[in-house]
Amino acid sequence: MRDCTGPAALFASLRAVLPVRQIEIARLMIARGPVSLNYVKMPAALTQRSLLVEDIRPQPELASLSEDRRAEMECDLANLTRAFLTALGRRGPANLELVAARRYFDRLMDNSRVVRYLARNFLGRFEDFHNLAVVSGQAALPA
Repeated sequence: MRDCTGPAALFASLRAVLPVRQIEIARLMIARGPVSLNYVKMPAALTQRSLLVEDIRPQPELASLSEDRRAEMECDLANLTRAFLTALGRRGPANLELVAARRYFDRLMDNSRVVRYLARNFLGRFEDFHNLAVVSGQAALPA
């Protein structure tokens, strides 16, 4: 946790959950890098009641949710957390960053205004970007 940066108030959110859940949230924080308070509040707020410290009340934003909806959100978050940590362990943080960068680049190249700007102002680089987008698109196709 020493290498994880974030606001001091995040530790109050961590104290709302039992140590087992604290470790899981801390692993997510470390994997993500710089952490915002809302990033820590969300997994703490969507923690199963059995993993909460007894005298903690639900977040006001979540108090109005029905039990079914809250349970569904808890399950979704648990699945997403598990998938993220599995991918991180299998592929490493650098690969996850490359996947995110590729998807962002693909979205940029799908934007006609961005494509026109690059073609008008950076013709030589635009050809490189276009070739990269084509190769990226082919890599994304299922075999």
